[in-house]
Amino acid sequence: IIGGVGTLGHYLPQQLPFAGIDYAELMPNAIAIGALNARYNFYKKHNAYGVFNYGYTWLSDSYTAPEKHLVGWALGYSYNSIIGPLSAHIDWSNHTKKVGFFVNIGYMF
Repeated sequence: IIGGVGTLGHYLPQQLPFAGIDYAELMPNAIAIGALNARYNFYKKHNAYGVFNYGYTWLSDSYTAPEKHLVGWALGYSYNSIIGPLSAHIDWSNHTKKVGFFVNIGYMF
């Protein structure tokens, strides 16, 4: 199961984060995912961040099964306030083929 950026949208223990896929989505029984994350503190409590994910899926019990390359990214801004982080980001993946928008207020539990 993949979806969510970092810990945002992490609903299940076996779920792997993937930018551009906001909810838990089932994948074939074999997947490899790589991530590149960057965060820049540009003024006191203000941060900009970016995430790039690449994934490759296949069926481990079949050599003729279709393979799928997954690409996703997210760009965002966050501010560390008294009530916790206030953040927003836009994201996209070739799995959803849609631009998404996510807003978070406070700490995630």
